[in-house]
Amino acid sequence: MAEEIKIESQVNLRILNQKPIFVFLTYDGHGLPVAYRLLQEGYSVYVGQAENISEKKEEEKEKEKRLKLYDGMIEKIPIEKLIKALLKVKNKEKYFVFTDFSFLYEYSEPLLKAGFRGLLPIKEDYLLEENREMAKEFVDENYPAISKKEHYQFSKVEEAIEFLENEGKDKVWVLKGFHNDAPTVVPIYDNPEIAKEEIISALQEKRKIYESEGFLLEEKLTEIIEFVPEATSFDGKIVGRNICLEIKDFYPSSRGKGGQTGCTADIDFWLMENEFEEIYNRFLKPLEEKMLRKNVMTIWDCGLIYDKKQKKFFFTEFCIRPGYNAFFSELSTFPSVGEYFERLIRKEDVFNPISTHRFGASFRIFNNTQNLEKSKPAEIILLDEYGKKTEIVDRDLWLWDVQKKDKNFFTVNYDSNLAVATGSGNDFKRAFDNAWEKTSQIIVNNAYFINLEDIYSTSYKNNLIERYLFIRNEFNLENLPIVI
Repeated sequence: MAEEIKIESQVNLRILNQKPIFVFLTYDGHGLPVAYRLLQEGYSVYVGQAENISEKKEEEKEKEKRLKLYDGMIEKIPIEKLIKALLKVKNKEKYFVFTDFSFLYEYSEPLLKAGFRGLLPIKEDYLLEENREMAKEFVDENYPAISKKEHYQFSKVEEAIEFLENEGKDKVWVLKGFHNDAPTVVPIYDNPEIAKEEIISALQEKRKIYESEGFLLEEKLTEIIEFVPEATSFDGKIVGRNICLEIKDFYPSSRGKGGQTGCTADIDFWLMENEFEEIYNRFLKPLEEKMLRKNVMTIWDCGLIYDKKQKKFFFTEFCIRPGYNAFFSELSTFPSVGEYFERLIRKEDVFNPISTHRFGASFRIFNNTQNLEKSKPAEIILLDEYGKKTEIVDRDLWLWDVQKKDKNFFTVNYDSNLAVATGSGNDFKRAFDNAWEKTSQIIVNNAYFINLEDIYSTSYKNNLIERYLFIRNEFNLENLPIVI
C-alpha cells in the first residue's frame, strides 16, 4: 500500500510541470542503465523487477545475483506489487512505461489494457521475436524484396549431427538457437568439413540450452553485407529511423582468436524520413499493422544480409524491443535521455539535426571472471574527465552488472556483460573515437573489450566500413559523410 500512496502523491506534484513519470519493467536489468540515467536527470522513476516468470528457468544462486543488480542505486519494487499499485492510479496519462524485453508481456499487457502508454509488448510480439520459424513464415508471405535461405529446425542435438554428417555435409551451416542464451554460431571457415566440426562442438558444449527450446541450422552465405534497419514509433506514428551495424566477434581481423557475443561493438546512424523511404518500404512497411499502435511505443528492426554473389537480400531475425548495445548508442546522440523520450512522447521526429548527433557508437565491456559463481565481486572504479575517481556515472557509461555499497561500485558477477561505453558525433569516426575515450573512464580488474583497430580495419569480411559504404551507395544516401 505504501507504493500506491507514493505513486498517487507523485502524480499530484507533477501535474503542473507536465514531466512524464517513468515506470521500468525488467527481469535481468537491461533497462536499468536507462532508468538510472533518467533518475540522474531529475525524473521520477519506478522500477518493477520480476522475481520469477514463466518464460525463464534459473537456479536459486543465479536468481539471488540477478535481484542484486543496481542495489544501492535504484529502489526496485517486486513487479506484481508495482503493477497492482499502478492499476489503481487515476492519472494514467502521466506515466510512460518502458518494458525492456518482450517476454515480460504478461506484465505489460494489463497496463496496456488499463490505458497506460509506453513500450508495452504483447504476447504476439514475443512469439514473433522468439519463434524464428514463425518469423520466417511471416517474411516469406509478406516480403517480396527478401529471398529465402535453406534452413532446418531441430529439437535434439543428435538429429542435427546426423543431418550434418549426411545430407547436409556439402554445405556450411549457421547454428541459431531459440533460447535467449543460446549462442548463434557462424563458422569461421567456409570449408564444409571444418565448419561441421565447429557446429557439432558448439551443440555438444551447450546441448542443454539448445535442446531446451530447439534450434535451426541455416545455410551460410559466405560473401555478405549485414545490416539492420530500425523504426521507432509512438501512438501510431513513426518518430525515428536508423540503421544499426554491429560486430559480434572478438578480434574479427584475426580469424579464430575470439568467440562471438551478443554485440561487441556497434554503430547506429539516424536517417531523415526522405532518406529512409526506400529502406522502410522494402524492409519495414510490411510490419506496419503490428508496429503502429495507439498509446504504444515500438522499436522494431529487421535483420538483413545482402549476399554479394547472388545480389539478393536475406532475412535473419526480428528484434521487437530495444537492442543492446544499439539503444545505448542511439541515446548517446541526444543531449539527454529525457529529451529523447519527451520528443518521442510529443510524436516529433526524434532525429533533429540541429540538436542531435547523427552517429552513435559503442563498445561493450566484459567481465573476464572465468567462474562467475565462485568469484568475488570486483570494484568498479569510475573516473571523471580529469582522471579522478567519482561516484557520478558518466552519461556515456551504461553500467550493467553493477551494485553500489557505501560510496563504491562493484560487480554482481551475474553476467559477463559488465558495461557499455558510448560516444556520438556527426560522422562514423568521431562517434567511435569518442566512445573509445569513454572506455578509459571505467577500470575493473580483468575487464576487456574489442580494439579500436578492429573497428577501422578492412582486412576481414563484412567489416564495418565496407557495410557502411554499401548502405550509403546502395540506397543513394549522399548526405551521409564518408569520414571514416
